[in-house]
Amino acid sequence: MAKVTLTANLKKYFPHAQLEVQGTTVRGLLNAMDALRPGFTGYILEDDGSVRRHVNLFLDGRLLRDKHNLDVPVDDRTQLHIMQALSGG
Repeated sequence: MAKVTLTANLKKYFPHAQLEVQGTTVRGLLNAMDALRPGFTGYILEDDGSVRRHVNLFLDGRLLRDKHNLDVPVDDRTQLHIMQALSGG
């Protein structure tokens, strides 16, 4: 299973900062997480399925720059970091 690490502001969906989920693509990992906590993908993905502007995904330490392509393959050694930028004033 792939290892997923979340920033603290996503704690409302997953109380632990790290979890392991099964999937063959980044989209598959996110869908598996949504199955565990319905509504999760709606919080980090746009209606068209792309990653929201203020959310960044790091796959094995590298920024996933194409926020529209989540069909990137993953395997059991994959580490996905989901980070949400906080803004406000």
